[in-house]
Amino acid sequence: KFRTNNVMTIDPIWQSILREARSGTMLQPPIGELGSANWDQVGDPIPKTLILCDLSDDCLSLLTTKHEGSKEDRNFSECTLLTASAVLPPFPEEFSIIEELDLSGNALDSIPDNINNLTNLRSLFLGGYPTDHPERKNKIQALPNLSSLIHLEHLSVHDTNLSILPELPMLSLRILRVDRCPLDDVCFAKGKMQLPPNLTTLHLEGCSLSGSLERPDLLPDCVKELKYLEDLQLPDGCHIGLFFGMPVNEAVSMAEKGLKR
Repeated sequence: KFRTNNVMTIDPIWQSILREARSGTMLQPPIGELGSANWDQVGDPIPKTLILCDLSDDCLSLLTTKHEGSKEDRNFSECTLLTASAVLPPFPEEFSIIEELDLSGNALDSIPDNINNLTNLRSLFLGGYPTDHPERKNKIQALPNLSSLIHLEHLSVHDTNLSILPELPMLSLRILRVDRCPLDDVCFAKGKMQLPPNLTTLHLEGCSLSGSLERPDLLPDCVKELKYLEDLQLPDGCHIGLFFGMPVNEAVSMAEKGLKR
């Protein structure tokens, strides 16, 4: 079970959160004090895959700084998270070994600026929420500069309030999901935004961007310049890319030729 004496340097709030931690999949039992599984057998106090999504109301009450009503008057479970502000304390130093981190479904307004201390991070999941609890959607509007996370391959921020893309690791990132975020053409304006050139998956469904299956030529230039996209989900929800037998550059070229006819 989770051994509190191994993490005495960790903030008490994080110790409470870690009691609900899972490692591997959400189908596995918690590995903290609330569960029966062990941490990884190597003996590290923190596992390399840490799933902290859909935390309990008790945990969220520790993170919530404001909400309708007072905690004295109402149980937290009865408070709406639609007006709550959930804030994480800085990541502990012990988190530097983490390779996969899932914080989705926690009504977070932000993530700690010291995310860049998680130098081994390969996957970061911030998007998504339980379908029966939309109020748990992360409300993140902006992210810290992530360019120093040189091992980051997968970033999912879909279904959040992200309105501007952060600086991203240019060489490692392969998968970027920002579907159903309030991103627009201004965010992707030429000279303002450069996307990692090795992206293979980019999901833009529901973003307020130009471009569609009929008019992929209207996509932002920084998207059209990507050469290795296997799966490009367009703002209208349709897919093109190498996996779908329609490379982005060919789709753009066909659309442009069609306009000249």
